[in-house]
Amino acid sequence: MLRKIPREEDEGEKAKVPKLMEDMTCMLMNTRVKITPEVNSNKLNKAIMAQQVELHRETDLGAQLPVYNGKMNLYTVGLLPFMSKEFAVALTDLFEKCDLKRKNEFKVKIEFIGFARVQELHGLLAGKHVKTPQETRTILDIIFRELAAKRYPSVGRLFYSPNIQKPHQLGGGLHSWRGFYQSVRLTQMGLALNIDMFAGAFIESLPVVEFVAQILSNDVRLKPLSHTDSVKVKKALRGIKVEVTHRGNLRRKYRVSWLSAHPTRELIFPVDKQMNMKSVIEYFQQTHGFAIKYAHLPCLQVGSQKKVKYLPMEACKIVEGHRYTNRLNESQIASLLKATCKRPCKQEADILQVHSLFPFWLQWLMASFSTSFSPSLQCDNCLIAIVHPSAYNEDPLAQEFGISIDDKLAKVEARVLPPPWLKYNDAGKEKQHLPQLGQWNMINKKVINGSTVNHWTYINFSRSVQESVSRGFYRQLVQMCQVSGMEFNPEPMIPIHCARPELVKEALRYVQAESKLEGKDLELVIAILPENNGSLYGLLEI
Repeated sequence: MLRKIPREEDEGEKAKVPKLMEDMTCMLMNTRVKITPEVNSNKLNKAIMAQQVELHRETDLGAQLPVYNGKMNLYTVGLLPFMSKEFAVALTDLFEKCDLKRKNEFKVKIEFIGFARVQELHGLLAGKHVKTPQETRTILDIIFRELAAKRYPSVGRLFYSPNIQKPHQLGGGLHSWRGFYQSVRLTQMGLALNIDMFAGAFIESLPVVEFVAQILSNDVRLKPLSHTDSVKVKKALRGIKVEVTHRGNLRRKYRVSWLSAHPTRELIFPVDKQMNMKSVIEYFQQTHGFAIKYAHLPCLQVGSQKKVKYLPMEACKIVEGHRYTNRLNESQIASLLKATCKRPCKQEADILQVHSLFPFWLQWLMASFSTSFSPSLQCDNCLIAIVHPSAYNEDPLAQEFGISIDDKLAKVEARVLPPPWLKYNDAGKEKQHLPQLGQWNMINKKVINGSTVNHWTYINFSRSVQESVSRGFYRQLVQMCQVSGMEFNPEPMIPIHCARPELVKEALRYVQAESKLEGKDLELVIAILPENNGSLYGLLEI
């Protein structure tokens, strides 16, 4: 429940607060935050503010628990006991987790700039014609984002976690995580928190040697990497964060910059300013008591180009939470679809069982238009909440802003519209058709305005499809198009062209050049792809 803002007092520190209008009783205080030295990292800014709140909440912040967007704005339910104040904050462990090690002391200035009114929200939910309370929606977005951020790691504006649903193996060192995007929306049902589910590919948290074996599909512990394999491994590992495993509980993290050009057994480096050299194998054995088994594999290079550090692959493990941003192959896409495509009843059963997150509405119920504001977030239209709702209800931030969630499933009134009659060309046997269960076909039917295809050709990228089979296919295709009401030239403008899958661009240039010789533009290119076509489909689509 949002606390009522106290009236101005005649003397003391609170006398500096501007006088409030009588009707401004339901407000959120908006303050500007300035952190110096400036850091372009919302994650670090939030870590600084969290430390600030922990140190000063019960004293200088007047027992307020603010919500912070990681940039310039900080909101509280009630008034802070100052108009402007600067604090000194020092970060230690939290600071190192943000990968910034130059400074660990900051100045945090908090300055009052105004109030975010919530009366417009009252009126809007009561059916009145008022200005859309965009600022209040923004604050609610920030609050719900903070509630989710306490439980799930974020990638941009999306939240992902291996705990929402068991990760599904995709192959090639990847697995899928379920995630969601959330936003506050104004709907006919009231104010709602709209949540969209996603599934994304993540790099598995594996020992690096095992990860390399998976992406190459062979046992790399037995023989050195070929040049082609090294290039593939470099692309897969560059920019990935790894942690060392050879130092017990001390798991330092590094970001991979490159792969050594030589195997571990050939690597040496200077150990002092006198340029005394030592091999990587000797260093790890003498310094850490770690015997390198796979000396034929290259090392991971971490650090800057001026000061390169070598880490044996077998002494490293990939840090959890790396989103895979490259294109998935056909097999991985199929695995991802298999993991996410389920019947609605199965989806609901799974969600109820594991308390995963699926779209739900959170409806604000206003008690009155009095000085008190008691919102109740009700999950009447949800499949299930992100976590068990009690976890949100007991959260200090949710309690501070008066937010609670019910765990009831929603029931929405719906109706099934009757299918429309489809009108076809009168020249066909069936002039109209009524679809059954959303399905129909073109048998005995002709389209009303059929397209015309005069100039077309055919490319076969599959070695397993013989020319006689491909000819039979395109003749049947032409016949079906003609029967359905299209004008389709029965012979291709350019004879059937066979090409290797890796030469797709050359094949397309060839048919384009042949069409120019004919003096006509191609209207259609038909391509037969091999069963495992890798990225061929994407190249043709582009």
